[in-house]
Amino acid sequence: MIQTESNTRTVIAEALRRIHPFSAGHSELIINSTKIRALKKNETLLVSGQVCVFIAIVVTGSLRLYHLTDEKDLTLNFFTEMDFAADNESFIGQKPSTNVIEALEDSLVAILNIHQLHNLIQRDPSFFALGRAMENWTKSTAFTSHINTPQLRYEKLIELKPDWVLRFSQIHLASYLGMAPETFSRMKRKSLFS
Repeated sequence: MIQTESNTRTVIAEALRRIHPFSAGHSELIINSTKIRALKKNETLLVSGQVCVFIAIVVTGSLRLYHLTDEKDLTLNFFTEMDFAADNESFIGQKPSTNVIEALEDSLVAILNIHQLHNLIQRDPSFFALGRAMENWTKSTAFTSHINTPQLRYEKLIELKPDWVLRFSQIHLASYLGMAPETFSRMKRKSLFS
């Protein structure tokens, strides 16, 4: 589908409705404060060492937030259409990020920078709801950290985000679930034949 300005505005408005019952006027203020940015697959939106000074709303495509270590990278979160993306710790503390945000597909994002957000909050405190949307973004395996076995983590992923298995690489999904790629592959095969 070709993304028009009207489609983009509709996606952003729906993303806003998902986090707070903003009035049409409030949504319009937010939408008018964003800048649209196109990202190519594998292009970074945030690099380690950079301060996160934005909140991004994914209009099309997908992003991955990950932490780079000496041995590997640890996927902390995925963001797809209508999701809000940022590095919460870097954004709130205005300190250099230890994480990276990259596009997993050609993507279109609406960027709201921190200065625009502060201006909105000064106009009306209801805009604080935008910040609350970020609370769990940098917590690894947000819905699986309390689940002990790889099988149960995989089943929870299938239950909550079944489209991710088709959309994202097994390596990134395995990292997100805190398991080896071979274990993820085994879980996937097991579920296909059960």
